[in-house]
Amino acid sequence: MNSPNINFLEAPRQITFDWHIVQATKWLEFDGGRMLDNSLVYAILELRFAIERYLFELLLAFHNWQLEPDDEIKYREFPAILKGLKLQAQDMSQRIEFTNLLTSTVFGGPKVALPDINFLRRRWGELSNYLHKQMRSRDHTAYLDKSLKLTGFDLVNDTIKYFRILEDSTDGVGVVNIETLDEEAKETYYQYVDGCLTKEQVRTRLIIMQPVLRARHGRGFGLIPSFGKRP
Repeated sequence: MNSPNINFLEAPRQITFDWHIVQATKWLEFDGGRMLDNSLVYAILELRFAIERYLFELLLAFHNWQLEPDDEIKYREFPAILKGLKLQAQDMSQRIEFTNLLTSTVFGGPKVALPDINFLRRRWGELSNYLHKQMRSRDHTAYLDKSLKLTGFDLVNDTIKYFRILEDSTDGVGVVNIETLDEEAKETYYQYVDGCLTKEQVRTRLIIMQPVLRARHGRGFGLIPSFGKRP
């Protein structure tokens, strides 16, 4: 019988959300269906880190990848990240949709994700609650009976599946900084947000602007790839 691969335990830790997802997957591979306590706990911890980092990167994207020193300290706390995203909620879906219209029309990609933030917030709480339950005597009995442990592995697998769906359908996190765009493109965005233009009308306008936008934004609007596609 081959020994489980534990080389991943010796690798230096990283902070990108996709790295944490890979680590959780490696814990499952190490577990090999044995349902080990430590495999499950460490996989859950990595997925909590992944959700925290993913939402932080999304918030960072809406701040044009640069935070003020006070904000950098503030957003070290997960509740503050959620609060910051809530303030962006009204603008978020339209900014991301416009970003995808812009990048697909002008450069053919990348495509950025529109995540379900409420799902990720709830899932973070479920993962946290699972870890806390092990400290309670009644729930610890259920844990020894494997019922709680099965729930934990289901949470891990379902969370990894959610991120894999995002990975397969998009190239990561990001939004275009509207203020860096040409006046025509900027005006198109604001008309889209105000409901004056449909997606197809936006696309038609961007096709007309394509030569100018390509010439002025040759680096793809400064989007930063993720899901393991980072430079």
